[in-house]
Amino acid sequence: MQNRMSCFVYPIQRLLFMMACLCCVNASWAYLNDKDLGSNLTKEQLQEKIRQHQEQEQQAILENSDTPNQNFVGLSNNELLMYQLNTALNNQNSEEIRRLLPIYEKTTNPDKILIYFAKAFLARQDHHFKLAVNYYQIILQENPELIPVRVYMLLPLIQDKRYHDAKKQITYIKNNKNVPNDILELIQDYEQSINKRQNIKANFSMRYLADNNINNAPKNNRWGNWQLPTADKAQGIGVDVYALKNHSLSGHLASKTSFSVYSKTYHNNQKYNDLILRASSGLAVRDATKEIALMPFFEKRIYGNHNYWKSMGVRLQGSAPFSEKMDGFFALQYAKKQHNQRKFLDGNIWSASMTGVYNINASCYANIGSDYVDENTQDLSESYQKWSLRTGFGCQNQTIGTEMGLNFTKKLYDSDDLFGIRRKDKDYGVWLSVYSPKIHWQGFTPKVITSYQHTDSNHFLGQVNDKKEIFLEIEKRF
Repeated sequence: MQNRMSCFVYPIQRLLFMMACLCCVNASWAYLNDKDLGSNLTKEQLQEKIRQHQEQEQQAILENSDTPNQNFVGLSNNELLMYQLNTALNNQNSEEIRRLLPIYEKTTNPDKILIYFAKAFLARQDHHFKLAVNYYQIILQENPELIPVRVYMLLPLIQDKRYHDAKKQITYIKNNKNVPNDILELIQDYEQSINKRQNIKANFSMRYLADNNINNAPKNNRWGNWQLPTADKAQGIGVDVYALKNHSLSGHLASKTSFSVYSKTYHNNQKYNDLILRASSGLAVRDATKEIALMPFFEKRIYGNHNYWKSMGVRLQGSAPFSEKMDGFFALQYAKKQHNQRKFLDGNIWSASMTGVYNINASCYANIGSDYVDENTQDLSESYQKWSLRTGFGCQNQTIGTEMGLNFTKKLYDSDDLFGIRRKDKDYGVWLSVYSPKIHWQGFTPKVITSYQHTDSNHFLGQVNDKKEIFLEIEKRF
C-alpha cells in the first residue's frame, strides 16, 4: 500500500500528478555555485558541499527566525529544502520531516500546500487523525481538484472511524476518470475495509447443562413448621446469541443496533426453561480510541414457557483508553420492569459497571471490574442492592488457550420478609475455560469449562449447597 501511495507526494510547483511520483523541477545541485561544479569533484564531494550549505542556511534561519537573512534565504535554498522535504515525505521519514518542516516554514514564500501536507502526515503518525483530516481539508478548500490529497485523507478518516465521510471521498475519487488503475485498486481495498468494519458482528455459544439444584432449594427442607422444597434436577442445552450492527453517519456519529438471546432449555424438566430476549438501538459518538453511546432497549423474559416479565429502559455506555496497554469500559442503565403475574415485583432497576482491561502482550490479558445494581420493587422485602467485584485472566499460544475468572458479590435486601429476616447474601465464584486454537470446525471452537460457586447467607432460603459444574461449550464468532 505504501508503494502505491508514494506516488502522491507534492512536487515543487504546487502540481500533483496522479500518475507520477515526486517531481523536482530544480535539482539540489543548483544550490551550489558554478565554481563548485567542477568535473574534478566526486558525487560524494558534491553531496558534502550541499550538506555544508544546508547547515549554514539552517543556522541562519534559526538565529534570525523573525527576519531571515536574505544572504542565505533565496530561491535556490527554498528549492533545496522543498526537495528534501518532498523526499522525506516520499520516503515517509517522519524524523526527517520533523527536522525540516519548521526550517522550511521560515523560508521566503514557502509552499503552503506542502506545509499542510507535511503537517497532516505528522499528525497521522502521532495518531491525531482528526487534526490530519483538518489539514487535508484546508488544502482541498482552495484546491478541490487535488485527487491525491483525497486519497491520502482516506486513511485518517478510516482510522478515526468516520466511515461515512470516507465513503463520500471514495465516490468522488471513483467518479474522476483520470485516476490510474492501481489507485482505483487501492480505493477498492479501502472500501472493502470500511464495509467489513460495518458488517454485523455476532457471537454464538452452546453448552450442555446439568443442574442438580435447578430450583436453588436450601440444604435443609424444613424450617420450624415450614416444609421447604427439595432440590430438583434438570438437563438440557444453553444457547447464547449476540449480534451487533454499527452504521456510520456523518462525522463521528454512528448508529448501533444489537440483539441478544439467552436461553436454557431442559428436555426433562421444561417448567424451568428460561428465555431472555433483548433488542437495543441508539446513537454513538466515536473516534479512533473512544466511544460513548446511548442505547434505549426492550427486554422480555419467558420462564417455564410462560411470559414472566418485560422491561424497557436506556443504557449509557462508553469506552476509552487509560494508557497504551489498558482500556476502560463503563455502563449506566435504567429499566422499568413489569411482571405478568407477580405484580409485587414490579419496579425499576438502576445499574452501573466499570471494567479495566490490561493487554499484557499480544497473547495475554487481565481484567478487573465492579458492578452495582439497585432494584426497587413494590414489596420492600424483595428490593435489594448488589455489589460485585470480578477479575479475570486469559492467555493463548499456538497450542492451548486458557481463561479464568474470580468474582465476589454482596447482596443486601431492604427490609424483613414474612419470616422476619432481612436477607444478606455473599456469593463467591471461580471458573476456568480451556481450549485449543488448533481444534475447530467451520469456525466452531470447543471449550471445556469448569465452575464453582459458594453462597453464605443469613437466611435459610439462601443456605444452598455449593454448585460445581464441568461442561462442554461450543463457540463461534462471526
